[in-house]
Parts: sequence; C-alpha cells; structure tokens
Amino acid sequence: GTTGIEGAVFDLSTGEFLKSGKVLNLQSAFGADVVTRVEEAKKHYQKERELLLKSVELLLKKLEVEEFVASVTCNPVMHHFFLGLPVSSFEKFPFEPASREPKTVGAQELQLPFKGEFYLPPPLKGFVGSDLLANLLYLKEREESFLVVDLGTNAEIALWGEEKKAASVPAGPAFEGIGLFS
Repeated sequence: GTTGIEGAVFDLSTGEFLKSGKVLNLQSAFGADVVTRVEEAKKHYQKERELLLKSVELLLKKLEVEEFVASVTCNPVMHHFFLGLPVSSFEKFPFEPASREPKTVGAQELQLPFKGEFYLPPPLKGFVGSDLLANLLYLKEREESFLVVDLGTNAEIALWGEEKKAASVPAGPAFEGIGLFS
C-alpha cells in the first residue's frame, strides 16, 4: 500500500494460514499520498523505487520467508513503482497506467535476497488498482450484488450488480492507521 505494506503467509500445499505482518512503506518520506509521490518521482524516481523494494524486503524478513510465490495487489502507482514502470502517466487526465498487463517478476530481478516470484494482477484503470480487483474477484463468487469500499490512502469504491462501476479518490493516510505499526 501507499502507507503500509502488509503480507500473509500460507502453506500452499494445505491452504493453512501461517502468519501475517506489516511494515511502513519507506516511500512515505516522499509524501503521504500517491499524487505527491508521482510529483516527487520527477526528481527522485529511483530512490522512491528503492525505498518501496526495501520495504518489501523488510516485510519478507519480518515474515521469515526465504522462498515463496507471492501475489501483490496494490494501487496502480505502487504497481508501477514495484515493476520499475514510469509513473508520469498519473500526473494528468486520463490518469492511464503505462501498463495494464499482469506481470510475474522474480525476487532476484528486483535485487531482493530471496528465492521467489511475485505475481502482480493488472491495475483496472486510473487509480483503481488490483487491490480492489482482488476484493471483487473474491466477492463475485459469493454475492449477486455488492458494494466494496476500500478506505486507504487511495480510497476506492466499486458497485457490482446489474451495473458495474468503480471509482477512486485520494484520501490521505488517515484511514491507514499511520503510527499503529508494530
């Protein structure tokens, strides 16, 4: 996420939940929201990306994971930083991601000291990311119609029913519980 990065570990052979954890996204040194970070990326893109990947490394160490297969769901700006894609397309309307393709990338490609790979589902559009997509995919199997509200730094809302609509608004770090990290 923009403010915090969370993860959960499951045994893929049994489906058993093992543990979870969270860390602060070190990128927050460049701003509390994605719009500020996109602006700062004009001067500090590489440093912002390094801080995001360092945060992922810290999370994996905290989870005591050495070998893994991970699914990474996030807002489109974090998706682009993670993959090393340009974020300049988020500066002005229509806020289109540079890529809307799913991607698998190895930990070593990201220069992370682990054996594993990350699968990143595609962002949906603009500032509507794969974090919302994950919720939609989970709930559509269980409910005929529903409303999903994801209150985070990048707040998203989706209506699933006869009509399918999604939107995103900047909300700042207020909903992320900043300062509550252990």
